Amino acid sequence: MKTSLSMKQVVLVALGTSMVAACGGEGTEQVERVSSALVQWTDWVSEEQPAGTQCGDVAQGATRAACRGSYCDDMRLFCGTLPQGFVNIPGTANDYWTNYISEETTGLGNSVFCYTGYGQLTIIDGIRATGSYSDNVAVHCAASTIPSWGMNCAWSPWFSEEQGLNGISFDVSGQSYAWAVATGVRCSNSYCDNMSYFVCEPKCRTNADCFSACNANGVCVVG
Repeated sequence: MKTSLSMKQVVLVALGTSMVAACGGEGTEQVERVSSALVQWTDWVSEEQPAGTQCGDVAQGATRAACRGSYCDDMRLFCGTLPQGFVNIPGTANDYWTNYISEETTGLGNSVFCYTGYGQLTIIDGIRATGSYSDNVAVHCAASTIPSWGMNCAWSPWFSEEQGLNGISFDVSGQSYAWAVATGVRCSNSYCDNMSYFVCEPKCRTNADCFSACNANGVCVVG
């Protein structure tokens, strides 16, 4: 995870520029999907906006996050195009706001996940807060399918206002062309100062999905 454009994104922008003029095909489609992941930020949200903020398009989910102000007081999400294999299913019972989390509750009380099960999960597409300095945080979950060939998931690094207005991009493997979408969140330190998201991206299927090579477990590896 990086606080600015990762090498993956830089390479993809260059590839997208060179391939848009090329003839159509699976490779071109893949680059266009990846480069289109960068769409728009939500509004900044804090305890002063109890309704929170959400992505305005069902084809989007949180692919990046940032905060500003003391103790990460103001927060926002980057609404990116969903990774390949993730398809939003609007209007289901699995579209909901989670319970609030805070750092005061130890164990899983300082984290929350969108529902998963039966080949389906819900991805994060919104955020809201209550309490001083946005001490209590909740996220909005939107129902989505998952890649039929599987996912790789991990917690993002911790971040706070020190990472700047661009925050961090969600990424599980720096060797994979795929980007990740958030499915859970946790916080630590006073007033939920430090944030971390649980993010998932599609497993690789061939070496063409990686900067290097795809192993038998669907993980891009150096080799």
